[in-house]
Amino acid sequence: MKRVLAVAALLLASKPALSARPPRDFRVVHVFVALCDNDHQGIVKVSKLLGDGKDPEHNLYWGAGYGVKTFFARSPDWSEVAVGTTPAAPILRRAVFVSKKLATPVYVVADAYDGERIDTALADFLAASAGKKSLQVKVTHNDKTVALDAAAGADLVAWVGHDALMDFAVKKPPEHVPGTVHPDGAIVLACLSQKYFTPVLRAADVEPLVATTNFMAPEAYSLDAAIRSWGAGEPPSKMRVAAGKAYATYQKIADGSGIGLFATGFAK
Repeated sequence: MKRVLAVAALLLASKPALSARPPRDFRVVHVFVALCDNDHQGIVKVSKLLGDGKDPEHNLYWGAGYGVKTFFARSPDWSEVAVGTTPAAPILRRAVFVSKKLATPVYVVADAYDGERIDTALADFLAASAGKKSLQVKVTHNDKTVALDAAAGADLVAWVGHDALMDFAVKKPPEHVPGTVHPDGAIVLACLSQKYFTPVLRAADVEPLVATTNFMAPEAYSLDAAIRSWGAGEPPSKMRVAAGKAYATYQKIADGSGIGLFATGFAK
């Protein structure tokens, strides 16, 4: 039986949402990574090293070869930039990357959450989606300090990891209040995410630009491809194809099979 996630209680500590997004010559993506955790998530077990939700450096979704931190750090399309402050638990690590080749720079703020606290990671993701949680991250890039409005102030939010909604029933998902800033769209890389995340993202009034239709490995190559497509100004239909082709390449399956795993928009 699913547990009920009391999102409202977890929102009490959130900072007030922005009433307007300040003008800027770049775009921001905020990625919420729920670290893989054999002991506290309803997942198919992986090795002890990859599935320790308190060890970001070796975790499947962060420090492993196709984890968000490692993949973006090694990519020729991204540069890692210095982060000014250390996040508080249950965020165990924060990394920020900036695009190298896009006409309008894109910053990716990636937060790795303690796998045992996947409920808080989900609550933060939903609060950001609905415009109810603000966050500013200061980074140093080209010898300048840049203040990035993330969470509700991000242009795009993303979830990477286990589909927590298979384990938790969200009793009352946060709803977007008209007139407050919130992201323009979401990417949800988790098993069957279009089905499970549609109700909560409808409440937040944030459309899933890329989601999934079946079980899958939520690894960073699909996230990277979808973000770069979005950053180039392509529509969700092309973001879906980009994510699917990347998945097919790394999983060594046919392009059609990879693309078919991804969807755009709310489930009908």
